[in-house]
Amino acid sequence: MISRLLSAGLAALLTVTAPAASGAQSTPNEPVAQASDTLFLTLVQAQIHSLVNNPELLATRRLREAAEGRLRQARAYRFNPEVIIESEQVGGGRTLDAYEGEVSQEIEWAGQWGLRKNVAEYGLKSTEATVRDAERLTRAAASGAFYRTLAARSRVTLAVEILALNEQLVVAVSDLLEAGSISVLEANLARIESGRARTRVLEERRNANTARLELRRVLGLPGSQPLRLSSEVPTPPEPSALDPDSLVRIALARRPDISASASRVDAGQSLVSLARRDRIPNLRLSMPFDRLNGPGSGQVGIGVGMSIPLFNRNQGTIAEFQADLARTRFELDAVEMTVRAEVVDAYQRYASAGEEEAVSASSVLEPARFNQGLLDEAFRSGKIDLPTLLLVRNQLLDAELDYWGSWLEFRLEFVRLAAVIAEPLPNQ
Repeated sequence: MISRLLSAGLAALLTVTAPAASGAQSTPNEPVAQASDTLFLTLVQAQIHSLVNNPELLATRRLREAAEGRLRQARAYRFNPEVIIESEQVGGGRTLDAYEGEVSQEIEWAGQWGLRKNVAEYGLKSTEATVRDAERLTRAAASGAFYRTLAARSRVTLAVEILALNEQLVVAVSDLLEAGSISVLEANLARIESGRARTRVLEERRNANTARLELRRVLGLPGSQPLRLSSEVPTPPEPSALDPDSLVRIALARRPDISASASRVDAGQSLVSLARRDRIPNLRLSMPFDRLNGPGSGQVGIGVGMSIPLFNRNQGTIAEFQADLARTRFELDAVEMTVRAEVVDAYQRYASAGEEEAVSASSVLEPARFNQGLLDEAFRSGKIDLPTLLLVRNQLLDAELDYWGSWLEFRLEFVRLAAVIAEPLPNQ
């Protein structure tokens, strides 16, 4: 049930747009580029781009090729046959009319070959799970970077709007000062606030550029690649629709790092069995032959050999692998405990962030935007003085910036929750 709820919530994410302030216009101070040079990205496209081009993920995927090579080598029989031929010295020189030699083959007969293949197969499974885990984290990093860039863009837009209002106010205040309606002190306050608004724009642009650079890095794009992000972003599902216990069960069943640890335990068990079998000596079959007295005098024999496990019984290697097996079992327990804690913590943070955004939108943002429209009219009609106007405008600016902070945190916590339960965001 919880999986269906979560999937339904995730599917709904693709149909809801962000607030209007996060429109699709380019961030101020972004380099101007031709339309054909600009890469347009939705959230889903950004995730796919990261899975295809992120260099760290590409490096991790090479581990699978190495594991496939180890499995291929393990499937090949370990020992090659040996052939030795030695010619006899006849009349001061060597001749092939008289020679002796031996063909021999070492044979593992206690199942070592199969156990080595098991170790390599479990190693490949562990590596594949490690790659899936890297994809899980890369997808989450791309989603987080996308949201941070969107929020930074909206904060720049807001800061530019406030700067424009302050510059308009400076012009109006200059006229009032010439008319003697206000004091020089009040006029200077307006100019100071205009300067502060300008520095805020520079700060927000700097933060937006940093966010875009991080997004490009996660997506594996050049640092100079112009981007345009879609404002059509998912709205996370209501936290009340999700059950933490069900989320824990989903995570335990889906998390690739748990699968990787479980495969390492299986490989460790096979290594212990292999170490025990390796103390059993291999058979050595040989076939000596010679032709020492000229043509027609050849002889062929059969030999069977085996080493005696008198000094080396592989006890140290067995103890080493047993200790490694115990360690990997503890690591598996630790990973499962970590996953349980991560899911509970992620859900609690997600629920808290959702409540914070709802309060910010209803109790802070809406009244702030309403009051913003009344400020100039109240000042012109003489209902408030200039210091009060500047004070209230700063409070409204802080309220809007706080809202974008809560907007971003709610979505980042959803990305984290989706990552810890290994439930990817839908990509179509």
